[in-house]
Amino acid sequence: MEKRDGHLFAEISKRRRSVVPLTWRIMPSRHPSAQEKAMVRRRDGLVFRPAGV
Repeated sequence: MEKRDGHLFAEISKRRRSVVPLTWRIMPSRHPSAQEKAMVRRRDGLVFRPAGV
């Protein structure tokens, strides 16, 4: 649809360019349970793993 409508293409492109450079962070809750703490450790191991590991 974007390819056929120039105005739609321009609007969607503008929105994509405004969101892509943002730095996203997942914030922990204020009082995490033991299960939530375990989930955060697992997430950190998956997301923040050094390259080549």
